[in-house]
Amino acid sequence: VTKIMEYREITGGFDKLEDLKRIKGIGDATYQKLSKFLKVSSAPTKKILNINSADEITLKYYGLSKKEIKKIQTYLDKNDRITDNIEFQKLVKKKTYEELKDLINYGGKK
Repeated sequence: VTKIMEYREITGGFDKLEDLKRIKGIGDATYQKLSKFLKVSSAPTKKILNINSADEITLKYYGLSKKEIKKIQTYLDKNDRITDNIEFQKLVKKKTYEELKDLINYGGKK
């Protein structure tokens, strides 16, 4: 329950029930059990994601894969920051980019 509340606090809420699987400790079996009792009743107001200062857990909660997170971390280790959607688009899959492009803030540094 704490992790579910943490997810909601970080992202603003769940778009779909399957988002529960982004939470560490909720695999297919746990998801199947929980999905019988939970539902997403309305679309959340997603919070803005500061891509340059987000930690690994936050990036995972926003739906980025381990490979995408690694690419972002490697990029930030070599560069000061991701400056815009063009740079971000090069680091993630097209689907991820399309889902997040309007939620990304490029301010600040790692």
